[in-house]
Amino acid sequence: MLARGLNWLAGPTAVPRLGVIFCASVALVAAVANYPSAIREAHSEVSHYGALDYSDREIAGGNEIVVDQAAIYEARVRIPPRGTYRVVTGTNQPAFSALTIPNIAGFATSFLLPRRPSESAPWVLCYGCDRSKFADGKVVWEDDEGIAIIRLPG
Repeated sequence: MLARGLNWLAGPTAVPRLGVIFCASVALVAAVANYPSAIREAHSEVSHYGALDYSDREIAGGNEIVVDQAAIYEARVRIPPRGTYRVVTGTNQPAFSALTIPNIAGFATSFLLPRRPSESAPWVLCYGCDRSKFADGKVVWEDDEGIAIIRLPG
């Protein structure tokens, strides 16, 4: 048996075989050493995401963009599924993040599907916009953060 093992380590393939054994051993030791911390980290992430409510999970990374979850949910409820809307932005409001004004239109496009954006839409999502431009419309929802949903006639 010993002679058979020594034959296995002899010849031109001995060095590559030893290299494979060494690499496999190092990988096994690293996996065994890191397994407990990887499990703890995964458990921590699962606990964190499990504690989120439905709206935080649905909006996810958009929370930094939408500022007020109620605004985007109200838009989803009020604008008919086959309806069109436009997002009009203005000046940054104190509650807005640096991501709000440049990204709200893109976020709304995906969140409000199947509703579609259109420049001539009767529904306006106003994020810090000048509402006097829509004086003929009716504000159907607004908050204290500078966000409003306006329904234009027609």
